Amino acid sequence: MVSIHRVKPSYSDVSKKKNYRDYKDSLKSDFSGCCGYCGSPDFVFGGKAGFQIDHFAPQDKFKHLENEYSNLIYSCPICNRGKSNKWPTDDPNIHTKDDEGFIHPCSLEYDDNLMRNRDGTIDANSDVGTYMIHVLKLYLFRHQVIWIREELRELIGQVKLRIDESSELGQKYNALTAAFYEYDEILRANIDKR
Repeated sequence: MVSIHRVKPSYSDVSKKKNYRDYKDSLKSDFSGCCGYCGSPDFVFGGKAGFQIDHFAPQDKFKHLENEYSNLIYSCPICNRGKSNKWPTDDPNIHTKDDEGFIHPCSLEYDDNLMRNRDGTIDANSDVGTYMIHVLKLYLFRHQVIWIREELRELIGQVKLRIDESSELGQKYNALTAAFYEYDEILRANIDKR
């Protein structure tokens, strides 16, 4: 079992901006171009334009945090819509109550509550993790497929570094990558049909 994130998100120092939307480039960088909640890369949703900014403590309930950088999460539309303005308490600093709530993706606690299996599925290590899987729809097949695709892409890149293109192994590598990209195109065309 591994972390949901390939690279753990963390906040950099950014200058205060007038509107939270102006932080999107910084958030993309700090979250390595991936959803803070599910780890899906933004290119799957059309890049930065397809991603959204989630307010960890919802702006509807905590207006004073609307433009607070450490309250903003680079998020795919599925996780952002799932979370919406849900919050278990009337206090922005109390993020769980009675086994419900949310763990901040940049916190070390996140990996204590949620983890990814080798097959790409996401499992909970706690009742709060189970709640998050349900609310954020982390059980969706797409999260598994996207993870596996990225794993394959990374492995192919590692193999390519070790291969002499003129060898028999190089020919097998070329056949493997051609098959990967063929299946990748099929996946891209059908990911929403399941």
